[in-house]
Amino acid sequence: MKHHTARTAGRILLFVLLIAVALGILLPTLLTVAASFMPQREIDAHYGTADGTLALFPQRPTAEQYTTSLLQTPHYLTRFFNSVWLTLPITLGQLVLSSFAAYSLYRCRNRFRTGVYFLYVLLMLLPYQVTLLPQYLVADALGLLGSAWAVILPAAVSPFAVFLLSRRMRQIPQVQIEAAMLDGAGEWGIFIRVALPQCRPTLWAVSMLIFTEYWNMIEQPLVLFKEPETYPLSIFLSQIDRSQAGIAFAVAVLFLLPPLILFLFGQRHFTAGFGAEDSPAVRTRHRVWRITAVACAVAGLCTLWGITRWADTVNAKHTPQVTVTTATAAIFGDVIYSRVLPPEAVHTDAYGTYVMEVVAEKRNGATVWRVDYEPVTVLARIDDGVALGEGGDWMTVILTADRPTPENSYVTVQED
Repeated sequence: MKHHTARTAGRILLFVLLIAVALGILLPTLLTVAASFMPQREIDAHYGTADGTLALFPQRPTAEQYTTSLLQTPHYLTRFFNSVWLTLPITLGQLVLSSFAAYSLYRCRNRFRTGVYFLYVLLMLLPYQVTLLPQYLVADALGLLGSAWAVILPAAVSPFAVFLLSRRMRQIPQVQIEAAMLDGAGEWGIFIRVALPQCRPTLWAVSMLIFTEYWNMIEQPLVLFKEPETYPLSIFLSQIDRSQAGIAFAVAVLFLLPPLILFLFGQRHFTAGFGAEDSPAVRTRHRVWRITAVACAVAGLCTLWGITRWADTVNAKHTPQVTVTTATAAIFGDVIYSRVLPPEAVHTDAYGTYVMEVVAEKRNGATVWRVDYEPVTVLARIDDGVALGEGGDWMTVILTADRPTPENSYVTVQED
């Protein structure tokens, strides 16, 4: 009885420990999702100061970060599809070339096979930063520098997939190969009908690992691309400053979705690719997950592609129209105030008093206008204006708008 009680207590303790470890691993992702629904000023309150606290639930939930990043400006989605057009060819190229290479290592029976396999292992152990300079020199010599091929071609021949697939093919019973040969199958028939079907779980596992690795790549595009417009979203996210942290969180959630959907789609194959087996009930649940993942992925990609394709129309429809003004000097009594604004240009909410500055940014060679909330101090209310204290480098602020203009949203400035 005591032994059974001790075993139960040990299992409970292990379960609690594993839950704690899992929550610790998932905490950054949970915080990212939670912060993507927070207004920028709430993010500043939680993370902008040294005594800020983590928040898993937004106090004032809003989807304005997603509206801004998806509907008001096209450059986030443009970088998203830059990542797609880079990662998909790399993944497909590695699967095709690695399958051929692994089958060759499996079927060839000469003295050079061991040396070639050892070379693949050696190249796999080398950090890709070591080979980045040779890749740059080769791409420059071939005239590919600055194009997507400078990244796709070297990545498509990575040795990692060859290593995993060759190990899996070595487990294929030789009797199956001999039976296929007796039936008149050639090398191509053996490859297609015997080797690849048995490597399907490993191919899925490899494809998921490859996709995730190159979906998050940073060094290769930074070195091999010339124009920032061609950068993938992984690089573009790192260039967003803290004043746009809300948009960065929303775009990061968007950036997380493709690997997550791919994992949900191929979860059973991923576990089977590393030797784990599942029950028929689990397979049924996985089938439902795969169908759901495919439906979500197709619908999501079509929606995002449509938004990107008709970006001008979408942006014009969802971008607020504003008029702007600048501070002027005024004398009230014997006091000279250097910063006076109309009352409608000064706002107060739970976070304090602020003005909505209009900041000019360069995006793809064009100028866009973004809203930045700047805290101010009211010194006095004079006649038809509000006198503000010195502080901050704001200049042009919003006077009127045809719709709400959350912080970090993009606007169109109307000419007077």
